[in-house]
Amino acid sequence: MDNISIGQLNLHNDEIATSELDRLILEQKLDIVLIQEQYQSARLRRNVVQLDCRSQAGIYVASSNFTVTSLRNLMTSHPESRPLLRSHPLPFLVGHKIIIGADVNASSSLWYGKLRSTDTVRRCAVEDFIAYMNLTIHNTPDAPPTFCNKMESLVPDNRPENDTDHHRQIRQWAIEPPLSPMSDLPSSDEFLGIIRSLPLNKASGDDKISNKMIKEACKLSGDKIFTVFKCCIAEGIFPRIWRCGNIRIIPKSGDKPPDDPKSYRPITLLPSLGKLLERLVVPRLLPGGVKFHNR
Repeated sequence: MDNISIGQLNLHNDEIATSELDRLILEQKLDIVLIQEQYQSARLRRNVVQLDCRSQAGIYVASSNFTVTSLRNLMTSHPESRPLLRSHPLPFLVGHKIIIGADVNASSSLWYGKLRSTDTVRRCAVEDFIAYMNLTIHNTPDAPPTFCNKMESLVPDNRPENDTDHHRQIRQWAIEPPLSPMSDLPSSDEFLGIIRSLPLNKASGDDKISNKMIKEACKLSGDKIFTVFKCCIAEGIFPRIWRCGNIRIIPKSGDKPPDDPKSYRPITLLPSLGKLLERLVVPRLLPGGVKFHNR
């Protein structure tokens, strides 16, 4: 066939996006789609050519008029920094009409990508491979990037020069921690008062421990749980597992364009136990305590 329609898509490990792949390919009349970060459990109309069930890249072949071969000696479950292409120039392909699809995890000005200092080895390997095979690059300067990280647009950079007075004060507190052991430990009444005030309609963190579970547990073993939190404060320990959150991006209300990163709002789901420890610690670190909400 004379014309070939090829697509390229990063699915961000999203189940819904991957499940829509079949329909999208039919509507766009695509023959081949190079996909990255596909949701592995999705059931697709066609099999995806990939290394194994864990692969983060593959080739979706919608037309039976093509022969697709996976070069397993060059494939890994995830892009690595080894210069595989430089050591395997594939001379047997010279002279044939071929299309090569590869997720090389590298950026180069050859395909109008933004140079990154972290992928120099991979970039040089791919550039050498392209030159050796005398390949033609079809990328155009105005082509959108395959991967667009919404978080880069939603979360501001950590730049001290852009700090507000409040942020500058937080940085100052961070570099000047208390030098003496915490002597102002919470009382049992303070702890139980916070437990009673915990809202029940808040989402839990990755540990799935909800505020309701904490309240019920304190009815049975409140003294033991209070001892754990008091020891954390006395010894200056904030368990790492209580500081790990899951970021969820939710659309803002109203008729906003879905392709604009600012149409979404990031929220972080933190462990309820960590938030409980924060409510005990913060008033002891900041002068006069802190009032988080007006209500």
